[in-house]
Amino acid sequence: PGEIGLDQLDGLGDEDEAELPGWVDEAHARATNRAEALAQWTDAFFGAPALDAERTDTFLRLIVGDDWDRKDGHSLKVRARGQVQLPGISRRLHLVFEGQPEDENLAGEDSASRSEDAGFRLNVRNRKRGRIDATLSASSSGLVPGVRLRYQDDLSDNSWYRATQRFQYDTGDGGRSISQLGLYRYLDEGSMLQLHGRIRYREDRGFWDWRGSLVYRRWLSDHEKYPSALQYFIGWGGDTNPDLGTRNFRFGML
Repeated sequence: PGEIGLDQLDGLGDEDEAELPGWVDEAHARATNRAEALAQWTDAFFGAPALDAERTDTFLRLIVGDDWDRKDGHSLKVRARGQVQLPGISRRLHLVFEGQPEDENLAGEDSASRSEDAGFRLNVRNRKRGRIDATLSASSSGLVPGVRLRYQDDLSDNSWYRATQRFQYDTGDGGRSISQLGLYRYLDEGSMLQLHGRIRYREDRGFWDWRGSLVYRRWLSDHEKYPSALQYFIGWGGDTNPDLGTRNFRFGML
């Protein structure tokens, strides 16, 4: 059947009652698709690590930036993040490299466990709601085998959640666990609200650290002609280190 607006549901006769759930499902799907389209567009635009972690193509992000601090002055940084598809071996296998430290991910979204990792990712299972990846990377301290699990589902027509769990074992530093949860709310045709939380444990450190953020995103009215969007965020974080016990708060915009 073709697309039917919600205002047309009231005009259906008794003979159409058996098909009514189908029309409702279609309207629900359209609302969900609009929300997902906005989320995917803004994730791609801002280079969200969560999106890059599940891409199937070959890509490269080159990040050139200058950090300025009132006390330390300027610091020029050049980083790269990307992956290479290896179809000659398997379309599920990718060579990946991560050059963006996790601590610089202001929104607290899914990302690699450490900076400057390079290695392989094998997609074991991939469904719309669930995904399993096996990873093997190399770092300055040794090899890092691991597994990444992801599950996502709708909460309503315009809100959904995404949960990821990563387990890794560094042959030099020991085991680590990263648990993350994201809640997403579609507000209107051009804006959405995101709440992110992450908790991590590293055996070499012996304590937990955590961070979270509340993010508001809006694409501008001419985004199709001139790709442009705004992001405002409030972030917080800390750890359970008995010696430091740091607590951090930040806010800003992109």
